[in-house]
Formats: sequence, structure tokens, C-alpha cells
Amino acid sequence: MALFVKKLPLEELPSSNESPVLLLHGFCEDHSIWENMLSAFPGRTIYLVDLPGFGRSNLELAHPLSIDWVAEVIYHQVIEPEQIEPIVVGHSLGGYVALALAEKYGNSLSGLCLFHSTVFADSPEKKATRNKVVDYVNKSGVESFTTEFVPGLFHSLFRRKNPGIVQQVVDLAAGTRLDTLTAYTAAMRDRPERSEVLKMFGQPKLIIAGEKDGAVPLEQSLLMKEMVRSDQFVLLEETAHMGMYEKPEACKAALGSLA
Repeated sequence: MALFVKKLPLEELPSSNESPVLLLHGFCEDHSIWENMLSAFPGRTIYLVDLPGFGRSNLELAHPLSIDWVAEVIYHQVIEPEQIEPIVVGHSLGGYVALALAEKYGNSLSGLCLFHSTVFADSPEKKATRNKVVDYVNKSGVESFTTEFVPGLFHSLFRRKNPGIVQQVVDLAAGTRLDTLTAYTAAMRDRPERSEVLKMFGQPKLIIAGEKDGAVPLEQSLLMKEMVRSDQFVLLEETAHMGMYEKPEACKAALGSLA
């Protein structure tokens, strides 16, 4: 049982002294969601990880699962053995893991990007929604949930124009294990607020937010904007939760500025 890690390029870059990049995907995703973002990091080594329980990472999950435990796995199975000080980019759930890494191992990171993610803990209403998700999935199954859940992560205009891309992500999410989905839902529900982690992180940092993101409301993103410099916050207009698909060029430009 192991964590799946894909390292690009496969051979070392002898002329590159740049910090490597560690990309952490979101809920019901795997490393493949970063495919069209890779060109944002020319000349850098990139680590693509499937979080425990997702994709090809068949690592046994802790019980109960916590975001902090996931961060420990990433540190001890990727960062520490590779002896790297990466720029960590986390989409949604991946951002929660990135913040947990920054809290405990901030001196080992060269940069931090919250990509459609948040420092704030779940509100009581959001916690109740998470509980309903667990109940629904246990009764109706993963595929029924992901078919309903995933399209709503995209802006309605994008959905109408790009049904094939949306279906691709729906199909990816439908492959999530039941125990993985329910365990991570509870872990996200119970994660702590990490505003101070973002504020105190001393290396380059970046927030990429969607104006129409239903998962990370604009109000939260604007509060986070106050925690960083103005040039460390990028708001994608008419974009929901999936900027790597909805606004790929703007996202690559933003990520390139961090790197």
C-alpha cells in the first residue's frame, strides 16, 4: 500500500536550481486535474500526488481521518525523502492539506498557493451539509452523488459550452471509493481555521479565487485578500471552482508569478 507520486521530468534537470513544485488535487479528484497547468512551471521539477485513498494511492486511511494526517503523509513520503523545499499548490481540499503542511513544516516550503481553497473552518451550516453528504452517499452511492455534485463546481456558462470536460471530471470523481469520500468529507468538516498560518507564512504566497465559486464564497475570498499583498491575490471573473479548466491561461500566468 503506497502513495502515488509522479515526478516530472523523469530525469533530473542539471541546470535548474529552482524550487520544485508540489501539486495537491481536490476532493474526488486525482493528479490528472493539473495536466494543463504543468506548462506554468518551465524548468522546474514537478511532483504530482494522488492524496491517500484517491486515484492510484491505495494507502490505508487513518481512522478517523484528519487533514493533518494527510499532510503528515505528504511530508514523510514526498517532501522528506526527496529532500525538497517545494512550492505547494493545493486545489480546494489540497489547499487545506497545504495549509496544514505550512503550519507544521513552513520552513520546508518555498511557496504556498491556495487554488480555490480557504483558510476558514466550516460554518455550522456547512458542517450540516457535510453530514448530509455522508448520509446521502451511504444511501445512494458515490456515482449518484458525484453526478449531482461535480457539474455545480463549474460556472453555468462553462458547463453549457464544454459538456465534455465537465463529464470527464464527473467520470473521474465517480471512481472515488466510498470510504474515501465519506472519510474526507468528515475530515474537511472537522478541520480547524488556519488564517494565522496564511498571514504568518513568510515565503511567496498566492490565492487564486473564483468570482462565482459556490464552494469558496466570494466573501471568504475577499477576507483572505486582506491577509496577503494585493499582487498575491487573483480573482477570476465569471469563474466557479475549477479555474484550471475554466480559465487555464489566467491560472497559468498567476502560478508562473508565484514560481
